[in-house]
Amino acid sequence: MFNKQFNDAIMLVESMQQKIERIEIANSELVYFSNRSPLKDTPNEDALGIIPVDETTLVLVIADGMGGMPAGEKAAKTIVESLNDFIINKTDQQSLRDTILSGIEHADSVIKGLKNGSGSTVSVVEISENKMRTYHAGDSLVLLTNNDDAIKYVSVPHSPIGFALECGVID
Repeated sequence: MFNKQFNDAIMLVESMQQKIERIEIANSELVYFSNRSPLKDTPNEDALGIIPVDETTLVLVIADGMGGMPAGEKAAKTIVESLNDFIINKTDQQSLRDTILSGIEHADSVIKGLKNGSGSTVSVVEISENKMRTYHAGDSLVLLTNNDDAIKYVSVPHSPIGFALECGVID
């Protein structure tokens, strides 16, 4: 069960946080922070969304605009906002999985329609009770650890190096 006061999505897009934020959810805590590199003066190309679906389900979204490409912050923002819109407008007939995939596909078509060369990775985690399901595109990965910092799950980055590591070509 999520806290009663946590009903609205939290979205950080084109954001420069000054401090780490923390919220308690069920028997866990969620800590988030987003800021650009102190060595850069370009916009922050990272965006995140924390989207409650119901009292037992939560969706976490991280989008990382492609560095060196134009308008990476707009691409990341588009993904997070698209997923939020699709999830909050989900009907009872739609599965959450289909809704998330449709949101990602919609964001991809919007970004392509900008015709400015922008792009973004996306990592999504659906948490329902004690289960999680991940979705991702690009080389950003999902990492799950326990309280002892032991790694329990790592997704495979969608990159030549990620695939080479996974199949054992390199270590």
